[in-house]
Amino acid sequence: MVQIVLIGVAALMALVIALAHIFAEGAKGQLRARLMAFLVLGPIIAVLAAASMLHDHVPLELSWVFGSDTVSMGLVGIVTALCLLVAAFDALLISRVDTALSRYAFMVLGVGCFVLAGAELHRLDQLMFGLSSLQSLNLVYSAIGFALIALSAVSVLAPARKWLERQRGQLILRDIHAFISWLQTSRCALVFTLATAVLLQHESFEEYSELMLAMTLMMFLVAYVREWNARGLPLSPAE
Repeated sequence: MVQIVLIGVAALMALVIALAHIFAEGAKGQLRARLMAFLVLGPIIAVLAAASMLHDHVPLELSWVFGSDTVSMGLVGIVTALCLLVAAFDALLISRVDTALSRYAFMVLGVGCFVLAGAELHRLDQLMFGLSSLQSLNLVYSAIGFALIALSAVSVLAPARKWLERQRGQLILRDIHAFISWLQTSRCALVFTLATAVLLQHESFEEYSELMLAMTLMMFLVAYVREWNARGLPLSPAE
């Protein structure tokens, strides 16, 4: 019941943010592109989410997609692991040129993604998080989801964006600003981020929400690496 309430609240907040993003003042020239991103990607994400939920509750022959107790891993698990490996590589690249606290944050993120990718490939997640830890894992996923919603809300609130712009030189805030900018400039970033935030609220979407989270993280880190290169800062060890 709690998860149903959480996913309902998250979905409502995501809808408001999506509408604010699509019809934002000063972005009328991007209205069609933003609207099409939601209209094209939204139904695809929703259909796969429905399939994931049905696979979790009724006997469907989708083990090759989502995996099962008898099938070691499905296509979703493989793609999740690949996305995590790419994210790990990019995070470690960024950690070599970033400064202060951010450098170590990206280093931890990179190592964490690498470990999770290995766990996904070998299906060790079932051992790492036993039944007694499922509730704690669900709470972590829910917290991550609402954190993504908060960041998405900042991306559509002009005063919050302006404040973050002024504070972008302070340690980790620069990287948060980069994420907000990515949400603003990428056509599909907000679609994936909001969908991930909603799906993380219910355990029925566990495998699929992990894939969405891995893809969102990978896309941001790839874009962030490109930004570093565009600024003329080669990804090599800092002096």
